[in-house]
Amino acid sequence: MQKSITKESLTLAINLVEPLQCLLFLGSIISLWIITGILKEKQILCESDSRKINHIAVFVGGALAFGWLPELTARVNLYIVSTIILTLVILTCRYKDTNPFSYIYSANARASDSPNTTFFFWSSWCLSIAALATIDLLFTDMTVTRTALLIVGIADGIAEPIGKRFGKHCYAVFSFSPFSLNNKPSFRTNSFRSVEGSFAVWITTLLVILFSAHALSFWHQSLAAIAIASVITLVEALSPRGCDNFSILLTAAILTQSLLTTN
Repeated sequence: MQKSITKESLTLAINLVEPLQCLLFLGSIISLWIITGILKEKQILCESDSRKINHIAVFVGGALAFGWLPELTARVNLYIVSTIILTLVILTCRYKDTNPFSYIYSANARASDSPNTTFFFWSSWCLSIAALATIDLLFTDMTVTRTALLIVGIADGIAEPIGKRFGKHCYAVFSFSPFSLNNKPSFRTNSFRSVEGSFAVWITTLLVILFSAHALSFWHQSLAAIAIASVITLVEALSPRGCDNFSILLTAAILTQSLLTTN
């Protein structure tokens, strides 16, 4: 009986796969990661731009490509592409000195994370995918999932480039270091964010809610957008370096479920 149920579930999942859509999405992401890595090494793209272009492409691209499919179809395809992306990240860390993985690593790694650059690269993606799986298990609502993906993709994606270019008022953020001077884990305040970058998070989250979510009335949606944008901005500002994708995704999902859905 158990084997029969498992086989039926596997058959259903396979039938829900959109192979062309998955291939186009993954092909575009891998190509973009390689191209931005090459451009970064040629100093045509700066570090923050290459990283955040890829960040936006994965989260926003995933939401647009799969977020409006039928519920079960969207879920199966998001799990598939998330697993493949995580596998790619692990392979990139393992073969970071070999092309084309070296270009992917260069495009997504952050020099200021040294000597823990590789740790922050793979751990941030692991946390992001863990957050996505947690959201799906907790809420089983694709409206919640795709809204959270759009918020973390756009708001967090734009914050760093804005902060790098226009940030004049900086503040320190606690960051976890897997290795300190005595080879012991520690917290340190060597990560900085800016008020200007945080404002970019607020305004872009507001716009995402206003244009992608649906509430019972315009005033309900507007008030919800202001509340969600304010909380997301605070969470992003206080999140330790490398953990903001996880915290923003979960917070966005909880707030969307609480303030915008009618379930």
